[in-house]
Amino acid sequence: MYNEKEQLKLDLRRIKDNEYNLGECENINDYVNLMLKYIGDNDPELRDELIYSNLANWIERKCYFTDEELKSLLNTILSDDFAFYNIGSENDDSVLRRSFSILLIDPILCRHLDKEFLDKEMILKTKDCLLKFINEEKDLRGYDKEKGWIHAIAHAADGVHALINCKEINEDIYKEIMTTIENKMLEGKEVFNSEEDERIVVIIYSDIISDKLLSDQYICNWIEGLSKVTEIKNRMTRFKAKVNIKNLIRSLYFRLLHLGNNDEILKTIVKLEKKINSYLN
Repeated sequence: MYNEKEQLKLDLRRIKDNEYNLGECENINDYVNLMLKYIGDNDPELRDELIYSNLANWIERKCYFTDEELKSLLNTILSDDFAFYNIGSENDDSVLRRSFSILLIDPILCRHLDKEFLDKEMILKTKDCLLKFINEEKDLRGYDKEKGWIHAIAHAADGVHALINCKEINEDIYKEIMTTIENKMLEGKEVFNSEEDERIVVIIYSDIISDKLLSDQYICNWIEGLSKVTEIKNRMTRFKAKVNIKNLIRSLYFRLLHLGNNDEILKTIVKLEKKINSYLN
């Protein structure tokens, strides 16, 4: 009996093993709609290793999509049926559809950075959707032993990392991104345990600090502002938020130490860590 899902796996394995090359008589349109149908499947091989891997390579390396097809794909994944599918729900499989939809923003924007094809309106729409996703996503699981990577916030961070390099993104938006990161770290809903802090620090260090998109004084003030975590009234919320803040600033500290020293920011991090680390008091 024909099994659509298993046949898709067989086809995508074959294409992946052939270095992501389609066969002579094949076209991406033979597969894309079916891949989007299963983009949130709870089979980690199909979802992550085959659907995402093939799509990302077709977008960036193979350039199989036309500009118009990529615009259409981006609009599709930013819709309520994909990135915002049942947004706000927790501990169910809907997050897989959201997370692996938002993950496709990165390769699409990377392709745009190589050869611009998105207009300002589409870039700003993508920005709004990424920040809305980070604000509204409540399923913060990192890895599940049966379903594999979930990692919704890390995937959104990858998209922001690509977005921030677009020429349409200005100082006000850099600050909007920093505020969104701050709010998520202070949310205190769950402790991030799958190196989400490292993915977020890519934005703060590699983009904002290294490229001097915002002043060092702004960054120092932003770090100092994270001390408001101590004012959270609910004890468990405060505890979880403090762990997330400490992990974030420690990741930033060592990124600076290893890759590019900045004494003023380092001193500010040390001062904050001392202030919020109850084990030092």
